[in-house]
Amino acid sequence: MTSGHPTSNYARCRMPPGRRPRPHERTAEPEQFRDRRRRASSYEVLNPSDFQLQRFAAVKNLMIAFQLLKQEGGQAPGVDGFDFHSFSSREAWGVLRTVSNGIQAGNYIPDPVRIVEFPKPNGAMRRLSLQTLPDRTVAKALLLCLNRFFRSHLPRYAQNPVRIYAQMQRTIRERQSFFIAPDDIQNCFPNTQIALVLACLRLHITEPTLLWLIESIIRGHEGPRHLIGLDQGSPFSPVAMECVLHHCLDVLLDAAHQGFTLFRYVDNLTFLCNSVREGEEALRISREILAESGFRLKGEDGAPQDLRDPECNKRVLALIPKWRSGQLEFSIPEKSFEDLHQGLQDCTDHPRPSNATRWVTNGWTNAVGPALTNTVAPIVVDRIMDITRRIGIREVSRKELLRTARNARTRWLELARSFR
Repeated sequence: MTSGHPTSNYARCRMPPGRRPRPHERTAEPEQFRDRRRRASSYEVLNPSDFQLQRFAAVKNLMIAFQLLKQEGGQAPGVDGFDFHSFSSREAWGVLRTVSNGIQAGNYIPDPVRIVEFPKPNGAMRRLSLQTLPDRTVAKALLLCLNRFFRSHLPRYAQNPVRIYAQMQRTIRERQSFFIAPDDIQNCFPNTQIALVLACLRLHITEPTLLWLIESIIRGHEGPRHLIGLDQGSPFSPVAMECVLHHCLDVLLDAAHQGFTLFRYVDNLTFLCNSVREGEEALRISREILAESGFRLKGEDGAPQDLRDPECNKRVLALIPKWRSGQLEFSIPEKSFEDLHQGLQDCTDHPRPSNATRWVTNGWTNAVGPALTNTVAPIVVDRIMDITRRIGIREVSRKELLRTARNARTRWLELARSFR
């Protein structure tokens, strides 16, 4: 017999006993599910031969890419001066419908890019080529379409720095190799030959319509006259660059394997070796291989160093690693704080500076997560707060930053354990 009391109708839906989620925990998970649903509903192909231009160019599919771009940041306008907040929902549908018609008719030509230069801490200038939002949307939709395919064909694609640290720690334990030789490719994106990019992509993709779309996006408004340089503001450029370096460096290094191991994050190279001499040999071979494709290493990091040396100060991505008590320990170099300062300074010109500041601080904090021990985290957070105050940003929450720092450290510890 079933009770007629109304509470019996929802008793089975009650949460199990235990700690109830706090407000920020209740909102985080549904948002993650919403992002997954949006990505899951976007058009993608696991085999490029199955690509269908009509499904890709559907206005609904382009709108998914538009909404994801709006959430993820990169709000700076293109040459037309429009950012995401310039469009109402109805206007965005109308603009994307025009773009869709152009793609399906085979006459899609991206707009010119807006060139923006940002000063680096060392006094040099970083140059970005910013596409208009419709063109950025098409490039994002193409990335979503081919993302899973490239993940399965490019071993280093979509790796993050924290995962690279975990892989490095495991390799050191297995091989007892303690010498690192880092270097960067100089002006990697601006110096890339477009013909080389397309040749590398054709090793994976043969479908004619898809190749036409890729070439249209990569060459941009200049078309065949655009011979050198990948637009760093394009969502598709990182995977195109990854494809180039996979074929023009990784594959050739594997063929000439000398006993060293390369950890690469796009154009940042770090070799793990058994000696200084082996590290110098690894860099020499890399210079020769890269030169064949028109690239060159900066050569600014000096001689390889022993991670066990207390004086070791080699920066690997955002952190300085050292080997202590059978594991990697990390410190944050001054250069990383300078990069953060520059990123936050750029936020002051953003249409929504508080949102941009949150993206920058959260992204930076997660990148340096392995260094944020219980002792270090409050010190680093106080320094971030000091930087934001000096710039004139008041919307940053110390409590929220501390929570982000602790979560970043926890994720590092869990990932490091999974690599044992």
